[in-house]
Amino acid sequence: MPFDTPVAPAPAAVRLPLSVAQRDIWTAHALDPTGVKYNVAECREINGPVDPQLMAAAWRRLVEEADFLRILRFEDDGEQVWQLVDTDAGSRTLPFTDVSAADDPEGAARRIVDALICAPFDLTDQPPVRCALIRLAEDRYFYFYGFHHLVVDGVGVSMALARLIELYEQAVAGEPWGPSPFGSLTELLAEDAEYRRSEEAAAERAAWREHLAGAPDAPAGLVRGTGRATAAHGGLPFARRSVRVSPADADRLRSVARGERATWSVLLVALFSVYLHRVTGRTELMIALPVTGRTSRLARSTPGMSSNVVPLRVRIDPEDSLGALVRSVGAEVKHGLRHQLTRYEDLCRDAGLVDGSRRLAAPVLNIMGFHGELTVCGHPTVNHNVSNGPVDDLSVAVLDLGAANGLRIDFDTPVDGVDVTAVAAHQDRFAAFLTTVLATERPTERRVADLDVLSEAERGLLTGRWAGPVAEAVDTTLVERFEEQPASPPLCSPS
Repeated sequence: MPFDTPVAPAPAAVRLPLSVAQRDIWTAHALDPTGVKYNVAECREINGPVDPQLMAAAWRRLVEEADFLRILRFEDDGEQVWQLVDTDAGSRTLPFTDVSAADDPEGAARRIVDALICAPFDLTDQPPVRCALIRLAEDRYFYFYGFHHLVVDGVGVSMALARLIELYEQAVAGEPWGPSPFGSLTELLAEDAEYRRSEEAAAERAAWREHLAGAPDAPAGLVRGTGRATAAHGGLPFARRSVRVSPADADRLRSVARGERATWSVLLVALFSVYLHRVTGRTELMIALPVTGRTSRLARSTPGMSSNVVPLRVRIDPEDSLGALVRSVGAEVKHGLRHQLTRYEDLCRDAGLVDGSRRLAAPVLNIMGFHGELTVCGHPTVNHNVSNGPVDDLSVAVLDLGAANGLRIDFDTPVDGVDVTAVAAHQDRFAAFLTTVLATERPTERRVADLDVLSEAERGLLTGRWAGPVAEAVDTTLVERFEEQPASPPLCSPS
């Protein structure tokens, strides 16, 4: 077959140390009683025919190219944790299941997905990878790809998916495999270790300490309560509620951002900041923004676990225009990206936030613009995100579903200790706020103070007839009104 060209084997040193990012996850996983908190997965819906045999061949070639897919298990020798990487694909294959004859093919497929994502990984005894191809109909397939977060992040998953489709399309065309685009895990780990020992790393950590000096604690309790939410996929330790942003609104978001010479993600951060400002009354916010944690050419071409979180310190003046806030947020995002290699866990340690009682930044705002327009042999696909990993408080994810499908906004929360009604109210209100602001003429010229987050129904509750008569505005002070009281006639005469 034309796609049987051998690939160079993985590095001979198959017993590799963990990166700093991986060590933190290893420790956190050991403290997770569910064993599934760090399970991450997506399901790519392919709306077109797929040849399972050729897809399996492409997937096996991907395993040969991407080192993280050949991680066999982890080993703790009492002094250090190691990851053991196979030098070839071995007996790994892509499982294929045909549910097209079921009474409810989609329901049957989703039950398979739920079983795959909700099963804990035994990291010391099994590969931390689960993938599957599921046929729902002749022209509809699910490709499920699930992992333990210890081995890969969202960017790495995105790299692997794009390469898989490229390999599959080469197989369909009868073309030879192209050269692997990936760097090696050995080199990635060595580069990370060298950076951690460098003066540059120390300088960047010091720059963060200066940048965050005097920053307020992140707000707590936006959706906290005494209730219990329904676990996502029947067994994950978080709950999820999703809403859609229409293709028209998503296009308007991009258009307004272009008018400000900003990315749509920066405009979205600014609008989210306005929303938080209006519902909390805070003029200084600390928002957690997941980033790639990749600044070198090697890191950008090697799937693995490198992602990080940067705290965005957003100051809001209600009298400023939305455009001014967009520019301010853009500068803050650039600062975070410039210093994104400093681990968020180290920033929390430097701030004395190690016991979890206070947070450096919250909520999380995860903007996922990966492959919204991905096709397979010309056929459209839709991304169904399943899990992004741990959820300790409100975590907001915004997914680009492509021009035809708009955006999806997920509100993830812990299962216990939440106000389910508040979650729904905030999510619906924020989505409506986006639509309302984007529908106005020249929205970035409006003052932040004029961007109303209340719906008409909510405003009616506050200012409706039950609120009583509306008095004319009087130019006075509260002290002056108290001083006027003795001179006023009593409300009732003594009997």
